[in-house]
Amino acid sequence: MRSVGDRISGWNVGSAGIGLLVLMLVLLVASLVEIWLPADPVTRGWGGLRWASTLIALASISPLLVMRRYPVGAIAVSFAAACGNILLTAPHQASFEGFVALVVLVYGAGAYLEGWRAIRAIVALEAAVVVVGVLLAFGQGYDSLEFLAVTFWFAMAWVVGRLVRSWQQRAEQLERLTTELAAERDARAQAAVEAERIRIAHELHDVVAHNVSVMTIQATAASRILASDPDAARDALASAERTGRETVDEMLILLGVLRERGALEPFAPQPGLAELEALATRVGGAGLPVEVVIEGRPRPLGAGLDLAAYRIIQEALTNALKHAGGGRAQVTVRYTETALELEVVDDGVGSGGGGGTGNGLVGMKERAEMYGGQVEMGRRKEGGWGLRAVLPVGST
Repeated sequence: MRSVGDRISGWNVGSAGIGLLVLMLVLLVASLVEIWLPADPVTRGWGGLRWASTLIALASISPLLVMRRYPVGAIAVSFAAACGNILLTAPHQASFEGFVALVVLVYGAGAYLEGWRAIRAIVALEAAVVVVGVLLAFGQGYDSLEFLAVTFWFAMAWVVGRLVRSWQQRAEQLERLTTELAAERDARAQAAVEAERIRIAHELHDVVAHNVSVMTIQATAASRILASDPDAARDALASAERTGRETVDEMLILLGVLRERGALEPFAPQPGLAELEALATRVGGAGLPVEVVIEGRPRPLGAGLDLAAYRIIQEALTNALKHAGGGRAQVTVRYTETALELEVVDDGVGSGGGGGTGNGLVGMKERAEMYGGQVEMGRRKEGGWGLRAVLPVGST
């Protein structure tokens, strides 16, 4: 980002730089015409002194080219040349073009110099004007009020420069703040995207892990009883087919969020606790009988909380199906005044932990923590494996 001086120095670059150059040329040409015009009463009869006056005009006006880089030096050179011009033209009025150039240079000092440097520059210049004015008033008979007017114009030019600098700093701060806010907005958007991807990964894991486990067990059972009980084998394969179709549908729903916003069209509603009986039936068909128990008065839940509760139970039943080693499972959903309590227990002889990746366990904990809840799981004293989750009702 450019500094304030660089921004204000638009006078020296581009179209604004051309404007300053044009101003300098106009002042210089006007000054030279005044010096070399034969009818001019000031310069008539000077002869070679016109060349000295020309050099003074150049010294007064040309510092405009370096006013941004060397504002103090430019003012010093132009002011010294102006004093020489006054001495050469006395008792006539000094060149007005040199005065205009000096006013512009004082503006540049106010606009380009930092803090105390700018204050010291205007104080030194005003003091020099007062000293020169007093000396010329006594030595050349000049009116001291003219120099008071000069100090006023210089002060006004300096104040305008400081105001422009202040406005430019404010604009720079606003631009920087806008940039920071845009970067923060982009960072939040990126974080939201990452969070959504993690959520999708959990959803996909829950759907695929559960349904593929069910299909695998059903296919295995069908292959074992194909010869002895073809009808039962066909039922198991049909159940595996239905589960596969449901899996595809749910995966399409989840992967749909990766499409463009305008192309999002849900294929089916996300599951919730109302589908627990269907879930228990599928798991029972895969070889693990499940009993669903509802305690307390059921009440409407938020869509996210309802989905999270369903996925926790689904993942727990998937683990029980894969690792319990037979037996039965029971799902208890308990509605209390402040929380929704979920319990999934089995009486199998397996380890309950299995040899999976552990993503399912992490996903259950994250889903619960998202709603201010917690999950506990482990081996039960009476045998089997158990999971207990507590989700505060009304939390977000």
